[in-house]
Amino acid sequence: MAPESFKPMKKIFTLAIVLSISTASFGQNKINPAGRHAINRFNATHITSRGAADSVPTVGAIVRMSDGHTAESLTAEGYEVTADLGDIALVNVPMTDIETMAAMPNVRSVSLGGRKRMLMKSARAATGIDEAHSGITTAGTPSQAFTGSGVILGMMDGGLDPNHLNFSGRVERLWHITGEGSSVREYTSSTVGSFTTDDSQETHATHVAGIMGGGYKGSSTYMNGSTKSTGSMPHYGVAPDASLALSCGELYDANILMGVQKVIDYAREQGKPAAINLSLGSNSGPHDGTDDFSAALDRMGEEALICVAAGNEGDKNISISKIFTESDKSVKTSLYYNNLIADANYGALDIWASDSEPLKVTIGTVSSSGLITNLTTIQTSTGNGEQEITKGTNTRYGSIYAYSGVDVNNGRYNVYLYFDGSRPSSGRFAITVTGQAGQRADIYFDGYSELTDRYNPSSSPLKGFTAGTPDCSISGMACGENVLAVGAYSTLTSWTGLGGSSDNTSETAGGCASFSSYGHDFSGRQLPHVAAPGSMIMSSFSRYYIDGGYGDDYGETAATMTASAKNGSATHYWGPMEGTSMACPVMTGVLALWLQADPSLTMSDVMRIIEASSTHDSHTEASPERCGYGKVNAAEGLRYILANASTGSVAADPATSVILTPTTSGYDITAAGASHLSASLYDMQGRCVSEASGRTNTLSISTQSLASGIYLLKVNGTDLDYSAKIVCRH
Repeated sequence: MAPESFKPMKKIFTLAIVLSISTASFGQNKINPAGRHAINRFNATHITSRGAADSVPTVGAIVRMSDGHTAESLTAEGYEVTADLGDIALVNVPMTDIETMAAMPNVRSVSLGGRKRMLMKSARAATGIDEAHSGITTAGTPSQAFTGSGVILGMMDGGLDPNHLNFSGRVERLWHITGEGSSVREYTSSTVGSFTTDDSQETHATHVAGIMGGGYKGSSTYMNGSTKSTGSMPHYGVAPDASLALSCGELYDANILMGVQKVIDYAREQGKPAAINLSLGSNSGPHDGTDDFSAALDRMGEEALICVAAGNEGDKNISISKIFTESDKSVKTSLYYNNLIADANYGALDIWASDSEPLKVTIGTVSSSGLITNLTTIQTSTGNGEQEITKGTNTRYGSIYAYSGVDVNNGRYNVYLYFDGSRPSSGRFAITVTGQAGQRADIYFDGYSELTDRYNPSSSPLKGFTAGTPDCSISGMACGENVLAVGAYSTLTSWTGLGGSSDNTSETAGGCASFSSYGHDFSGRQLPHVAAPGSMIMSSFSRYYIDGGYGDDYGETAATMTASAKNGSATHYWGPMEGTSMACPVMTGVLALWLQADPSLTMSDVMRIIEASSTHDSHTEASPERCGYGKVNAAEGLRYILANASTGSVAADPATSVILTPTTSGYDITAAGASHLSASLYDMQGRCVSEASGRTNTLSISTQSLASGIYLLKVNGTDLDYSAKIVCRH
């Protein structure tokens, strides 16, 4: 389903004149292009009513502070700070005040107006999840089941039915975020029953939440192959015993960050670790982690494990990367919209230089013979200037708005072209980018068009034109340093609905999904980090979506669902969806299992675990760029975590000469040369659960009364300060 911001419009607009062209001198802009576009659209439509309180919306902005300044200085100026991340803040601010706030010397940059898309497109057994649920054994010790108990699972998404049977009684908190961050309504476990859904025309969030944490295993009717069966529901999620804290609503950048922060704050209050899912994405941005949204997400990733979907453009020609030489200083391409889903070009063409030197960007129209006419050069702008692209009396549908300048956060020159239902009166749009020898240009399209060297898909290449590729189709929001980028592979290729109809995909069982995005960030890191099942995953559907008939156009009806269950007079459904949106919550649920084993895991720990435990096969070898370290293996990851927390026999630290020896009742501790030893054992919530002390260099600490799990041991003595994770198994 198309996101609201890019929904094709049936109304046709005719342009004849340039409304405004800013040709200010070359410089930096504090406000991001999407934000400048939002401000200009507001100014254009509210000129006559500006100043009236009811005509000035309050929006959520991501504000990066200048060196040495914090969000407290914004509060002191009277701005409403809704989340303080140190040098980054989420701020509710009237649209008319944004430029004033951006001009403050203590403000480095401001971002608003961005919007992300929902990335839709047998999994438990394939990933070792069923084995984790039944019990993991290491080094001959008794098995322990991992189901996400003691962990908070969170997300920000749209189309949530929190009272679906799949989540019955387990949604502890829900935040409904509307507008652009200006309205947040919280529901608790006792009030969530009064909430219906944030969007009855969508079911994405219900499906995603069901994958990572759905727990319904009761009576149901379900398809077992082509046979209709009754019994326990087979389509429960990866972490069925995790606590759920879910955010939903409109997917503006500031709203997404607010939703993530709400989950983090709640997990901190509960003293529990958190894994957070973002099955959302956008192909625009610098892909270097320096944009305000990515930087804020990185800060939040210091307190929770955050998974981001890689994207579903792995089979789309939406990116071009070129290093210019003395003999070849330009690249030329054509923009071709997919007329199966849109009637014009909708979205953004985002062009980034590798440095601060300006790129010359021109846009015109190209004929089927390759003749380019109606050329316009994009001017460098400062402040809030925009350039609207027209050709005098030459009319076209829709509008194109251009923004350009040096990005204040990474020092790279950027040209941003926003296509709002744009179509030339004849031909195709042609874009030419010219730079200096040694300079690199990275070009991304985010929307419903592709970059091509042809007039039509079946025609011959146009001379001198370059086709786009999927080689940097990775979502721009997956390029931060402290998030986990998740790609998709296929586990199910055919299925039968409750109504008897069968369907199948063109994917190969076990293969890396053709739609799964991949690429590299600006520093050269290959992404995604890991792959999880994402092709036709069975999970819960919003009953408002099914009962309202909103899925009829997509074949998502009661008859095509693969399972159902009754709750009084209501029928709840489960059915298939595919995309990295489905792979991402599989991985997020796995992180909940791993956090149950070791609640102190950081993202660097997770990367190490994934690298050591992921599955490799002929499919990952054939598409290493799409699968990262390989296919996630929950059970092997748990074995790695448990094995590396303690040797299970004798552990020695050569730096301090501390020796730990497991006993039937706990651990014996020996510290050569030390005296007056004291030892304390803490659970992963920081609570002291066992203590011991003595006046020699040996000591015993008891673990008999403790539950199985990982604990932090601290030993102190004369010139000794030692700590280690240990495993307690009973």
